[in-house]
Amino acid sequence: LGVSVGSAGLQVSSVQSGSAAASAGVTAGDSIVAVDGHRVASHAQLSTVLATLEPGARVTVEWTTAGGTTRRKTVTLGSSPVN
Repeated sequence: LGVSVGSAGLQVSSVQSGSAAASAGVTAGDSIVAVDGHRVASHAQLSTVLATLEPGARVTVEWTTAGGTTRRKTVTLGSSPVN
C-alpha cells in the first residue's frame, strides 16, 4: 500500500494486488482515515498502529473514497513485504 499525507488522512497512491487493502476495495485516490479504531493522519501514526498488530489480525479499516463516500471494512492483515 503506497500512501502520502493528504488533507483527509493518508491518500492512497497504490494498492498491492492480493493485499488486505485490495480485498477491502481500497483503490488509488482513496484516503485511509482510521485503522483498528485509531485515527491515522501521518505515516508515523499508521506505522505505530500497524506495529502493534500481528499478521493474521482482523482489523477494521475506515477510508474515504475519491468520490467522498466513507467506507469501513474488517480485513485480515497479511505480512509486510521484505525490503
